[in-house]
Amino acid sequence: MQGTEWRQAFEEYVQKVMKENQIPGVIVGLAKDGQLLYGKGFGSLVPLLMRMLILLPSGIKFLIWLWEVLVCKFYLMISHQGV
Repeated sequence: MQGTEWRQAFEEYVQKVMKENQIPGVIVGLAKDGQLLYGKGFGSLVPLLMRMLILLPSGIKFLIWLWEVLVCKFYLMISHQGV
């Protein structure tokens, strides 16, 4: 697949899996060599959560903390799998 064709196919696949498994929302990020290649939120809970975090005074700090926790967990997960 060339250009943005893979993105459309990937996004359709994510939405299909969400519907089949009744998943209300998900955030997907793809990185290579420390660079974010793709990032997108899917579903109805993601926009609501983002609005709530931005409206709360400590929302940005919470979002940064959550991101750090998720990145650390992802790193540990892939390092144990030998990816």
